[in-house]
Order: sequence, then structure tokens, then C-alpha cells
Amino acid sequence: IMKLKLIIAFFFTFLFSVSFSQNKLVDVVYLNDGSIIKGSLLEYFVKDHVIIESLNGKVYRYEVSEIKNVNADVSERHFLSTGFFNNTTFGVLLGENNYNNPLVNFTFNMINGYQLNNKIQIGIGIGMDVIYQQLLFPVSFDFKYYLRKSSFSPFVGAFVGYSFQTKKDENDPDIWNYNNLNGIKSGRMYGAEIGIRNFTKENVGYTLSIGYRFQYLSTKYQDWRYNTEVNEEHYLNRFKLTIGIIFN
Repeated sequence: IMKLKLIIAFFFTFLFSVSFSQNKLVDVVYLNDGSIIKGSLLEYFVKDHVIIESLNGKVYRYEVSEIKNVNADVSERHFLSTGFFNNTTFGVLLGENNYNNPLVNFTFNMINGYQLNNKIQIGIGIGMDVIYQQLLFPVSFDFKYYLRKSSFSPFVGAFVGYSFQTKKDENDPDIWNYNNLNGIKSGRMYGAEIGIRNFTKENVGYTLSIGYRFQYLSTKYQDWRYNTEVNEEHYLNRFKLTIGIIFN
């Protein structure tokens, strides 16, 4: 238990320090007509165009033919403010079993969706979890809100969905050494998370997040010791740590 708490505390501290150690940049676009626009770049494609939000909140788009120079770190500015995206993540679910023993389970998720603007993303997630040594396939609706209009940004998110499990052979033994497990039944899931996103190349970046995940599951099996059918409900509370890659 103590090790789990230390891992979660370290990960949370790391996200917090990275998120707030980033200084806010002021980008400058120099035009061929002598105009100078200062603000935050929303899009920057060297051979095509830039979109910049000026210090007074107005948004401008300039084609490459209009631009004399751009004072910005190109490696940090290649991203779309709107459009389709894919965010694929891998990670672990941390929690305890009924005997207060720590559990570490694998989780995978692929979210495909649309970025509505610089700050809001919505998508549908399809994934795979290993819980109680069985495969679950969660399908969820995902929402994220980015705190900055830049390639690097902290975010908060939430998700809600349902986890499915393929039918299990009734003659397979379950993980508690009971017989005739009918399988873990499908169940609802939801949660929330905080994290960071950082684009390091053109339309490619990485994500790190920590969050909470609730999962409801039920099982039905034949207990050979008492020759009775047993129905159990499981309310799983898990910390979720993930790392991912994002494309847009």
C-alpha cells in the first residue's frame, strides 16, 4: 500500500512541476509590409501558414507569402487548433483486492475524436484492460479541456463508458480456484484525470496523465466447496497512470 501511494505521489508531483514550470511565451510574426504581430501561435506550418492570437485576443491567419519572419520555436508549434486526432495510451491501474493486497493491472486505450478548438477535445475510446487476470474491452466517451492555447498544455479530462467481456467457457476454472466460472459480466465505468500534452514534431506529441477510474463488474460461478451458485458484485476503485502518443 505504501509503495502504491509513493508511486502516485511521485507521478502527481512530476506532472504538477512540469505543467507549471513552463513559462508563457510571446510569439512574434513579422510581415512583409512591416507589420509586427505579437501573441501566441495557434498553428505554425513553415511552408504554408501561421495562425496567431494577438495580445488583445484577436486571431489572424497569414499565408507564407505574407510572412517575412516568425520568432518562435518551430519544434514546439506544429499542431492543429481544430481537426481529427488520435490519442493512444498505455498504462497501469493501481488498486487493492478484497484482502487489501496491492494490484497492478495493464490498461490500453485508443481515442479517436475531434478537436473543436484550441482547448476542447471530444472522442470515442476503445481499449483493453487486464483485470482479475481476464480481458475486458472498455468503450467510452472522452472529454478533455486544455488549459493553454499552445502545443504544451496541462489538461483535465473525464470519461464514461462500459466494459465488455467475451464469453468464457463454463468449464474453465476461475482465478479463485472455483469451478465453472461463467465469466466477469460487462459493467459500467467512469473516471477523471489530469495530465499534460506536448507536441514535439509536426502534429505528433506525447501525453502523460494520472486519474481515477471506477469499474463495476459482476461474476457468477459454482462454488464446489458448498455446491452452490454464487453471484458477486465488484466495485473497483483504481488510480490510472498512463503515457501516450497523440496525432492530429
